[in-house]
Amino acid sequence: MKYLAMVLVALINCSFMVEGHCRLLECSDSTSIAGTITGSASVCKGTTGVTYTVTGSSATSGYTWTVPSGVTVTSGAGSNVITVSFAGATAAMNQLFSVSGNSLSATLAVSVYVASTTVPLISGAAAACPNQTGIIYTITNAGALNNGFNTSFGWVAPGGASIASSSSSSATVNFSGSFTGAQGPLVFYMIYGPCGTGPSATKSIGLTTTPAQPSAITGNTVVTPGFLGISYSVPALANTTSYQWNLPAGATIASGSGTNSITVDYSSTFAGGNITVQGLNGTCIGPASPTLQITLAGYPVAAGTISGSGGFCVGASGITQTYTVPTITNATSYNWIITG
Repeated sequence: MKYLAMVLVALINCSFMVEGHCRLLECSDSTSIAGTITGSASVCKGTTGVTYTVTGSSATSGYTWTVPSGVTVTSGAGSNVITVSFAGATAAMNQLFSVSGNSLSATLAVSVYVASTTVPLISGAAAACPNQTGIIYTITNAGALNNGFNTSFGWVAPGGASIASSSSSSATVNFSGSFTGAQGPLVFYMIYGPCGTGPSATKSIGLTTTPAQPSAITGNTVVTPGFLGISYSVPALANTTSYQWNLPAGATIASGSGTNSITVDYSSTFAGGNITVQGLNGTCIGPASPTLQITLAGYPVAAGTISGSGGFCVGASGITQTYTVPTITNATSYNWIITG
């Protein structure tokens, strides 16, 4: 029986003393059960009334909870369910909750978030044109918003516009033909996990009216290479701050650039082409005018032989002499020179 008792003690992990014979003093099962803590693993600093429950044992009491610094157990201490406050918690990732008791232990990493209180600042054009695309807006204080707890961001375009691409520091906006400038602002916000959105920024974007199509251009349509100071113009347009003239190769604006009336110099290499003009209003470019085609007038060919009387009396008066030359190709007028 002595040896049987010793074997039995060893098998069930019992503590014993031998005082001349085997005496069983204490027997306990030292097996540790891996429990589970359930509850929110992401919490916003300042949140109260958050519950955590340990599972894995049927016992509802006899537990010891350890919570991160600044976290307060407001009810349920010693039980399998506790309620805590994060009012004094430190914002940090993966802070450890642990519990033990009833041969059970468990841990849970909890991240405590905090939202930035900095208000974002949007920089970019204060007005846009219908159908204008690729306008970039930036967050000038983006660095102050990235406090290590931001998890996402959002941009909201005004009515009649859309976000083509975006990041936490900028967005590219496209404006459609229906944009009126009175359909709400551009909005940006940052998201801080369970804390939700931080302060948002808004920027009102007005409408810049696009100039209408200019009417037909007036001016010479036939020129000779080397001609200088040829005038062209269109009637003034409403909602127009300047004019963009589009000239062919070999033609340059001599004066009036940006206005509705210009003079043009043609180089000796000019070979013909088209002229158009568009109205500008800020960044808005209106449609082009009807095309004015400029054709090339060649240089007059050499004059032919002059026909007429070959002589007259010196001192004679009241005598009319007629002189002619054959028609000169490309000549629009004739310049007669008398010498002697």
